[in-house]
Amino acid sequence: MPSRSQSRLKTNSPGLLRDLPEPAQDAFRTGVVDGLHGVALGTAALCAVAFAVAWLVREVPPPGR
Repeated sequence: MPSRSQSRLKTNSPGLLRDLPEPAQDAFRTGVVDGLHGVALGTAALCAVAFAVAWLVREVPPPGR
């Protein structure tokens, strides 16, 4: 008899998505895409801020040069 964690891993497989009806697959895809879209926008904004801050940092030559 499989343990509880093994049976849970089995039921949450990618193959399960293929067995779902088309509307459920579409809802799942939409949820994943919408979630990742927010992450990508947040990352882009953070990178833009980091670039702007790096642009404003003054270059200081090391001592002895």
